[in-house]
Amino acid sequence: MASKTHTTGSQHHSTAPSRSKPSGPSPPTSSPPSSAHIPPSIAAAKARTNRSLQTTAHFLILFNVYGIPLSFGPYLEYYHTSRPHLSLPQIAAVSALQLFSLFSSLGFAVLQYQSGYWKSTSVVAGAVVVVCQFALPACKDFVALLLVQGLGVGMGLGVLGGLSTLCLASHYRNNVPLVSMQGVSYGLFGALVFTAVPYAGFQRDNFALTVCGSAGLSLATLLIALFMLRRSKTYPRFDFRRSSQTFKFQGQATLVFMVGYLWVFMGLFTFPVYIVLMLSSGPGYAWPATPTSMLMGAYAAGTFTASEVASRRTRTAFGPVNSFTVAAIAAGTCFLNPAWMPYTHVAWPCVIVYGLALGAILALYAKVTTVFHWSRVAWHPDMTLRMIVFMALAGLAAGAGILTTALIVEHGDGDFRMAMTLPGATMIAGGLLVFWARYKRGGRFFMAI
Repeated sequence: MASKTHTTGSQHHSTAPSRSKPSGPSPPTSSPPSSAHIPPSIAAAKARTNRSLQTTAHFLILFNVYGIPLSFGPYLEYYHTSRPHLSLPQIAAVSALQLFSLFSSLGFAVLQYQSGYWKSTSVVAGAVVVVCQFALPACKDFVALLLVQGLGVGMGLGVLGGLSTLCLASHYRNNVPLVSMQGVSYGLFGALVFTAVPYAGFQRDNFALTVCGSAGLSLATLLIALFMLRRSKTYPRFDFRRSSQTFKFQGQATLVFMVGYLWVFMGLFTFPVYIVLMLSSGPGYAWPATPTSMLMGAYAAGTFTASEVASRRTRTAFGPVNSFTVAAIAAGTCFLNPAWMPYTHVAWPCVIVYGLALGAILALYAKVTTVFHWSRVAWHPDMTLRMIVFMALAGLAAGAGILTTALIVEHGDGDFRMAMTLPGATMIAGGLLVFWARYKRGGRFFMAI
């Protein structure tokens, strides 16, 4: 009689007794165990280690992403006084293009991250940032400065910052708005350090040593960061196509918020870019090192507010949109006194208050874009694409504000009064529009949102 069989998958096991000799224990294999057989405690420890390494890498990258653009003020003053063949709008165009390239590169970073080339792209972007800074002493004319210090450095920093944010978000269920608030205080500390480099170098009138010092600082920090860059494989990789299928703007409050948000960015970077030149020009005629040191103090103050407004305690008790609104209005008022009384003793408190407001805005500018979302949930795949659009428009607005200020100063025979009053008033109006949109969104005057 035929023996009965039991089928499991594609294997058949007979119930008849085997006539072959029993086999001994199987020899050990040299192949490593699969990840499925790793004990949970070891897997959890490895995940924590990778997350810690990625967090450190992100902080080092933000050290450059915020530090380099925010230190452009001393360079603008140096170019304006030592290179008379360059007009002020031409010099301002370098900073404008740098900021636009930085903020608009997030979309390219998302595409590279999704395609799996995030590591090699990060290495190339870091190399571009370092090489462009080392090449600055050879850039004498406008086009060279625009392409190297503007486009090259800006795009490299934007791609690095975007990829680092996405890698860090992979350790937090791909929640990009949440991780966008992390590490901004390190970015402002980077602004302090990168501003200290021209503070020391320009007093010796040594441009080559200054930019090489800045490039060496980027080389050291980015080299360490690229070795620590890690992406978590626990959660699926961010799907850009899923986000693009649900992307939409809805509601009057969202449109009003968008206008106010862009107005805030139109004046945000004008202050650190022009404060050194404004105070070192007439009628105050301060030595450029003095307003440069004031700018360093502002960045030091901003490290505290950047950390505080991103904390769970402040976000729960006060709300990110409320913090962003107050900071935008406060930053706008800081333009007015120095614009009409450009003396260091008048500007000192305004510069420090601006630094406090800047820290809050940079910590929350990505998070607040997700609050005015049609889904009314904490996290939606559409939010990342929405951030890409907002960041590109914000970079365009920031560049437009810097160029507009330069044109007003150029046609006003070096008068900064109206040139600095306009971006300050724009920031105040933008903050009020954001507040009105927040009121329409929440329906109440006092609420944490």
